[in-house]
Amino acid sequence: MFDNVSAGAALSGPPTGATAVMAQQMADTWMAFARSGNPDNPCIPPWAPNDLERRTTMLFNVPPRAIADPFKAEREFFTQFPTQQGSAGRYRSAS
Repeated sequence: MFDNVSAGAALSGPPTGATAVMAQQMADTWMAFARSGNPDNPCIPPWAPNDLERRTTMLFNVPPRAIADPFKAEREFFTQFPTQQGSAGRYRSAS
């Protein structure tokens, strides 16, 4: 994530040119977000803020892609199970 491909080889595979590019994209994106609260930077396509209609998610790859609700089927499947979150999304005690 923080431009350290060798430490994340279990997730990204062995270091290659593509993983180095992806690591740089992610590092630049985190830096942009830390500086301004906005992750947009020249390494990635425009990334709209997340909302409950589009649920825009950045898929970091070579090239990166911003996709609306990429795991919709899985997300909808899990709505059938109760959660420990209240209506505002904050944790609430089970007691």
